[in-house]
Amino acid sequence: MVIPNELKRPDAIDPGHGKTKVTDEAMYRRLVESVSDYAIYMLDCDGYVSSWNPGAQRFKGYLADEIIGRHFSTFYSAEDRMAGRPETALRIARQRGRFEDKAWRVRKDGRRFMAHVVIDPVRDDHGIVIGYAKITRDISDSYAQEQELRESERRFRLLVSGVTDYAIYMLDLNGHISSWNAGAQRLKGYTQNEVLGRHFSVFYSDTDIADGRPTRALQTALTTGRFEDTAWRVKKNGETFWANVIIDLIHNEAGEPIGFAKITRDISERRISELRLKDLTRANEELEHFVQIASHDLREPLRKVLAFSDLLECDLQDVIDDTRRGYLKSISAATQRMQGLLDSLMQLTRVNAHGESFSLCELDDALAEVLADMDIAIRDAAATVVVSPLPRIEADPAQMRQLFQNLLENALKYRNSAVPLRIEIGGLESHDPTRVVIEIRDNGIGFEPKYAERIFGIFQRLHTRDQIPGSGVGLAVCRKICERHGGTITASGAPGAGAAIVVTLQGAHCAVEHRLDGP
Repeated sequence: MVIPNELKRPDAIDPGHGKTKVTDEAMYRRLVESVSDYAIYMLDCDGYVSSWNPGAQRFKGYLADEIIGRHFSTFYSAEDRMAGRPETALRIARQRGRFEDKAWRVRKDGRRFMAHVVIDPVRDDHGIVIGYAKITRDISDSYAQEQELRESERRFRLLVSGVTDYAIYMLDLNGHISSWNAGAQRLKGYTQNEVLGRHFSVFYSDTDIADGRPTRALQTALTTGRFEDTAWRVKKNGETFWANVIIDLIHNEAGEPIGFAKITRDISERRISELRLKDLTRANEELEHFVQIASHDLREPLRKVLAFSDLLECDLQDVIDDTRRGYLKSISAATQRMQGLLDSLMQLTRVNAHGESFSLCELDDALAEVLADMDIAIRDAAATVVVSPLPRIEADPAQMRQLFQNLLENALKYRNSAVPLRIEIGGLESHDPTRVVIEIRDNGIGFEPKYAERIFGIFQRLHTRDQIPGSGVGLAVCRKICERHGGTITASGAPGAGAAIVVTLQGAHCAVEHRLDGP
């Protein structure tokens, strides 16, 4: 590297002897030429290259003989040259004493690299610019990492901004809001301009603020690194909502706390569901208590009424007419219906428990027992029952028998007297191997489609069935049994076209080990 005499340091000449300090000049040359990570070179007043070090050769690709004497704009892109950026750089360096920039530059082979550039003017003893010292560093790798980080941060900001189901925002160490996403605006009602800079206690009720809950929340997060709570919060319009709140402490690179990240989710629907479940559980407990009292207080009198009506019919059968004998039969029938209602109510309260483990149940066997018990009723109704093979599942056998009995009694009760009753029971194909689907179809009087859900309610009476006696809880018990076994029950039908009940149960075993050919 050749250093012109006029650019040498003033102390490079020995004033006493007029001799050059060769040692200093050699050390300076060796220092510059040993640097390979920086391009360090000189420009004359017009921007032409006057020196060249190995670092410049390494990442710009030019040998000293190829570049010395050429203008430094060679390293700029064509568009930058057309925009006059090389001249602008020298003018700023001359006027301000320094020029610094990060920009794309061009290697000898045409490839671009991201460069950090510093240009310092070199002045003589009179302050006149006699050239420029130029240092260039290739920062392509760090620039790519920086761009990747910025892009990651940009995507993260877009992600946070695009989340609408969660309020995600930042707080400073004093609890003042410093960022606000779309989810926060949707959930809490404040726009970004309305809420930035305000204390986050604005979302707390006056009672919570007086109790110091916002302060304790931040203190907990600052001490332990995290705070989580579920509580009522307040929207801009004064409406309250049940919120799940998480506050996380944020640190900088040095590990110092700089603020908090706060995430709030509206879980009002879940809270309402929990309250409804509590209410339902309490109602079930009250119903069970009522049924137990009713059963205890009513069963014994009902047994006496039934027994005495039977005795009267036997003792007076030769002295009373048919009309009075019919009265006695009506008393017996009404008493039996009342006993059946008590049995159904007891069954309804018994199937409210959850979490029981069930044993394997042969549905064919359960149905066969029910058909045997109901044989007389089926023959009296002149009904035909057609049964297809049913699988075995994990279930409570007694409740499966109750399910089939209630559904068969329902079909017998609502038969169409104009046509012979036909009841078909069989399994339907299920796409889920862990579920069993059973259909009970009849050609009875049917019902209007709008009643498809109501028929499973307690004590529901439908327009087409108002004149038909019944307890009003049989299908409600069926639904409870299905729910207890993790299943469902649905109904479909039309007036005069019969009805179909579809039962879906969980815990099915695929093998069909026992088959029933029908009665």
